[in-house]
Amino acid sequence: ALRMARDFILIGTKVVVSYGGTAALIREHTEAYVVEIQYSSFDLIRTVSDTLKRHEHIAIVGFSRFIYNARQAEKLFKAPIRIEEVASLDDIKPTVKRLAAEGATAFIGGTVVNAANETGCAGISIYADKRAIEDAIQESFRVLQVQEDKDARLGTTVAILNSISEGLIGIDMAGRITEANAIARDFLGRYGKSPQGRHYSELLGKQEMIGETLSSAREWFGETVTIKKNMYSMNCIPVMVGGEAIGAVVTLQEPLLIQNMERKIRKAYRTGGRTARNTLQDVVGDSR
Repeated sequence: ALRMARDFILIGTKVVVSYGGTAALIREHTEAYVVEIQYSSFDLIRTVSDTLKRHEHIAIVGFSRFIYNARQAEKLFKAPIRIEEVASLDDIKPTVKRLAAEGATAFIGGTVVNAANETGCAGISIYADKRAIEDAIQESFRVLQVQEDKDARLGTTVAILNSISEGLIGIDMAGRITEANAIARDFLGRYGKSPQGRHYSELLGKQEMIGETLSSAREWFGETVTIKKNMYSMNCIPVMVGGEAIGAVVTLQEPLLIQNMERKIRKAYRTGGRTARNTLQDVVGDSR
């Protein structure tokens, strides 16, 4: 199942629908979002009742959520049933061997089935009601739509951040860089190619204003700083969520760029936004 999931993910699958232990395995070892098909107590009771017609000593083995449902339905079983919770896939085979030695002849669950068959006991799968499977599939479509919407917003945000002339750097409360746009990475030179996860002081130097923003949510604007022997105008503002700072955003601008922008703005203001389409330079030829 894990191999199949990985193959599908390689060709673009974003969401995987699966059962209990298999779902947990795929969730742990892949980047896909996993929607788990939920067993109902009725599915479990029905499976136990059918199994009791053929086996007297039954054990239910599985992970926490499955075992929780089994314990809730335990009083409705027509005979005593062993119920054992496992914490990982590695625990399944030893648990099955121990319970088989103690007299269990049939095991009910999901990932326990193969281990039971290998031990010479009966492995009984619980198959969820068709409606539960349909519900999981519909949930996977909803999850996929939410993820695609999020990716679209993220793509737009990244495009906006990379289109502006300022270097933008996101920093978390531990001082680690979480984001940096293309301009900021260019400012930071060869270290800027992979700034995520590095402490800001490694790339920006010991800028006290950043530490103060993280600790007290203070805002700084137009501070002149030197980074890698280059001078910049720096702003530093806190990222606020629910009235509390959860990080900071640093913006960097080159003074020369600011001066050029100011000149253009002043020129546009003097001319009312009107500039000549043709200038004297357009009539100068290249003949000596």
